[in-house]
Amino acid sequence: MKLILFIAVVSFSSVYGLLRDEHYGDFFLNVARQLHNKCVPITGVTQDKIDGLKNGVFADDEKLKRYVLCLWIVSEEMNPDLSMHMEKLTKAMPKKITNGVKMYMDCAKEAERSGITEPHERVYKMVKCYYDADPENFIMF
Repeated sequence: MKLILFIAVVSFSSVYGLLRDEHYGDFFLNVARQLHNKCVPITGVTQDKIDGLKNGVFADDEKLKRYVLCLWIVSEEMNPDLSMHMEKLTKAMPKKITNGVKMYMDCAKEAERSGITEPHERVYKMVKCYYDADPENFIMF
């Protein structure tokens, strides 16, 4: 079940990034809610910060950055060593986003090359890179 999520992820609560709910099935939305509900108490992030991120506001907030990392790790689309699960990411990516996996992989490499060593900072940079490259298809929950 967890492999259906990306972000992110893809990052997604009751509002899901810039893509609308109709781009996902009930199963995906249910998994997204579960991940959100798991990662919010772990990180202590506020819903306001998450809502801002959904709208492209990348606040310099440690709890928000840790929330994004949590989504990726708990969804199992990323390992604790920050390597990506290509197969899981591919399965989770909405069909509407034809180049999303490649973009995330490119952004992950860019974040790695940046020299950032803190996992939450590096994953946040990766997600910001994806947003900057394709804000219309950004997913956050």
